[in-house]
Amino acid sequence: MNLRFIYVLIISFSFYTCQKEKSENSLKILKVNTVDHFTINDPNLMFKYSYNVDLIKTDSTKFLIGLINLHDKMEILDLKNQSIIKEIYFSEDPSFIKHDLMIDDFYYHNSDSIFLYSYNSQKIGVINSNGDLTSVISLAEATEKFHSSDFMNPSATSRRNIFFDSKNKNILLRSIPPLNFYESKAFYNKPFIVSYDTENNEMNHLFGLFSDPIREGKDFLTFDFQNSFIVNFETNSYIVSHRRDHSLYEYELYSNNLIKKVNSKSNYLENFKLVPRKFDSQIISDVLVKEGNYNNLVFNKYTDEYYRIVVHNQDLINKDTRRVNHPFNDRDFSVIVLDRELVAKGEIVFKDSKFNYFKLIPDEKGLTVFYRDNDNENIIHFETFQIID
Repeated sequence: MNLRFIYVLIISFSFYTCQKEKSENSLKILKVNTVDHFTINDPNLMFKYSYNVDLIKTDSTKFLIGLINLHDKMEILDLKNQSIIKEIYFSEDPSFIKHDLMIDDFYYHNSDSIFLYSYNSQKIGVINSNGDLTSVISLAEATEKFHSSDFMNPSATSRRNIFFDSKNKNILLRSIPPLNFYESKAFYNKPFIVSYDTENNEMNHLFGLFSDPIREGKDFLTFDFQNSFIVNFETNSYIVSHRRDHSLYEYELYSNNLIKKVNSKSNYLENFKLVPRKFDSQIISDVLVKEGNYNNLVFNKYTDEYYRIVVHNQDLINKDTRRVNHPFNDRDFSVIVLDRELVAKGEIVFKDSKFNYFKLIPDEKGLTVFYRDNDNENIIHFETFQIID
């Protein structure tokens, strides 16, 4: 057989194989329709300064509950009337001042039980929808009694950090070990979730694994401690998404027993830039501006879908302004949509986006994303997108 023919055959087969693998690993780009649009007046800039916003649906209306950390307050907005119906000022309410409650995160269980987590005071306040403080839980004693070299205290990040297990009466919080997340490789070999038993006032579980690429990596991946996890009490499991790992991981609740690992790679992310495992503000700043990541994982309880939020790469210098691009604002992003079994349906792309990826709100109709009005920053526009089959 002619050697040239064999060479061409091998090259052709290799090209076909690569193209096939690329096709098989690529997600379908999902088309969406705008099925709802509304605006609200947001004079307190809740949607500028709040990372945590929840949509609550009742028989008669829908509410948005948001925590404004900068102003130390919570707001409840009635979407039917498109107006703020309740403002809770933690720094002005004597009951909150008495217990030194500066709120970092919240979890809406029901109208009588909204859990508020305060990192500084290591307390959890419970309020009702009227804003009345009904109880206060101090974590300090339980933390002190919980002797473990893997645990220092509960913590908070800009991701969702608190869940309530009504069956076992446990509050799940993000855990932090007594190590430096910038420089210590050992930090990423420690658990990142702690469970607090409300009935016995004790920490009763410590669990949550960073994935192999992060635990075993020799180099630091910026802000990898800020992974995302969603607790699903119906399936007795939790799902973990790491910022720089293409896979999703499902584990048995209260343990590190892996149920499954699922490839959930975006069409817009490939390899991640590794930097030395030390604190260098310039390197970290450059990575945050240029490199994309899997920023968050959100569960839509109304549609039984998971949304994995993907921030895309961008240039360090903006070609139009000739200035350094902002690490968070005006970035291209996409959303990987997965079903209850973590099977990917595809990816919704927001290119040249006016929308903000920090605050995607799961809705019964689909995915609600907001943007600020160009002429009046107090006016917020919301658009709800529904996937077209």
